[in-house]
Amino acid sequence: MRFFINNLFILCLLIPSVSFAQTSFDQAIQKLADVQTERWQGVLTLDDQKKHVTRTLSLSVLRLKDQTEKSLIQIQGPGHFRGYRLLSESRPSGLRKQWLYLPGQNKTKRLMGGMQQARFLGSEFRYEDFLPIYKHQKVVQKTSKKDGVDVFWVGKPQNHSQVWVNVQTSSLIRIEVFEKGIKKRTLEFLDFKKVSGHNRSFLMTALNHQTGKRSTLRFVKGELNLQIDPSELTPERLKR
Repeated sequence: MRFFINNLFILCLLIPSVSFAQTSFDQAIQKLADVQTERWQGVLTLDDQKKHVTRTLSLSVLRLKDQTEKSLIQIQGPGHFRGYRLLSESRPSGLRKQWLYLPGQNKTKRLMGGMQQARFLGSEFRYEDFLPIYKHQKVVQKTSKKDGVDVFWVGKPQNHSQVWVNVQTSSLIRIEVFEKGIKKRTLEFLDFKKVSGHNRSFLMTALNHQTGKRSTLRFVKGELNLQIDPSELTPERLKR
């Protein structure tokens, strides 16, 4: 997703291809957001050599007419984690916000900056992983793989993500996260199935390349285009 060029002449030659890559990325992301609402039931598994821990959760997704996208994760168990809620919001302008409700303190806090890069409930997922990808994220390069897969380089030269999209099936299949040019984490989207005619991944994995630890999020049930009250996905409603 990132490259660095000092030669202005070469950069000028690349501007049309970068612009095309940006358009392709925006179109691909738009196709991923092909329904207004989604609701899922899943199991988050933390699995390494020492422990095997699970958390059950629900996920609600709401996409508004102005292209704002919101999601709400609610932890249902085990007992000492029950009631944790994570609200994420992404706007077309690029503004991305998250709030975390802590039931033990009956407190909602805004996740700012580096807090979004913290581990989600001890897993290899990060809070920011649950922020939806949005159109107009800066694309600096695009490469094409076989079987209709395009790889978009999004971000800055030393800290970027490679977003793998299957344009034939309108499916997000992988995100590789780089920091200072080193691949730190890989998110994969697997086990695709049709839900109400739409392609959806029922398995997400997060691999930490530094530790070798992996976490999985397995969805067991999903519903699309159902009725969701927008007021449910607001910071004020996290306390219930």
